[in-house]
Amino acid sequence: MHRLVVLLAVTACATTGADNAEVASSEAGAVATINFDSGWNEVAGGALIAGQQVRISFDPARLRQCRASTHGSEAWGITGFAKFDDGDVLSFAVTELGADRIVHPITAQIPMQGTRKMELWFQNSDVFGCVAYDSNFDANYRFDLQSAPTAESPVIAFETDWSETQAGAIHAGDALIVHYDPLRLNRCSGSTHGNAAWAITGWYAIDGGEAHSFAASKPDGGTLLAADPAITVGEGRDLAVWFEATSIWGCHDWDSNFGANYHFAIE
Repeated sequence: MHRLVVLLAVTACATTGADNAEVASSEAGAVATINFDSGWNEVAGGALIAGQQVRISFDPARLRQCRASTHGSEAWGITGFAKFDDGDVLSFAVTELGADRIVHPITAQIPMQGTRKMELWFQNSDVFGCVAYDSNFDANYRFDLQSAPTAESPVIAFETDWSETQAGAIHAGDALIVHYDPLRLNRCSGSTHGNAAWAITGWYAIDGGEAHSFAASKPDGGTLLAADPAITVGEGRDLAVWFEATSIWGCHDWDSNFGANYHFAIE
């Protein structure tokens, strides 16, 4: 939970729409997704691109406190909050009330307004003033946003045959496209109920500095495809890139050039 947030309505119960964020049905066009499941996993699917939208799915089982009812109707609700860079906070509904019972989950689709970072956290509250949070122990859930690529964007490609290629020079400020074939790192592959239950996350750092993550894969039914995201290249001389595969069953695998990472020159 962000300590400066003043949008929290401590007596709020279930709502029928978002307070400040755009909400769209799950039938809307293909967008990036972030799923917060009951097993305390937070999985991003698809590229999180600044200026585009992300679909948030939150399992209410993560927040079991503050489940009041009154006159035979449930009187609680869960609200999500999003913050982009140092901008304003958006709120959006995670549950709604239908026929006196909570209907969930709502899939909220919100615009990613920031340029580099997004924070998410969630609040459950009931009509009697009980409030509980899912905020990653007050640190919030943080995601790096990517830049939108152009026709001139450089590309680095990691193919299933374990080759790495570069097309175009890399400069600070570029939106660098990263193509990663999921078959290259498929030890954690698997599906459940017809949906891919694993994902590949990319990581990069400039001149040995802070590591930033990005979604390198996107689900396509029970399989994964390359997401081909674009990352914003910062100032520096050396770009290090590596990859991590994870699954809902706790599998972890790495493609990091045997711990040395893959390095590309920034011109």
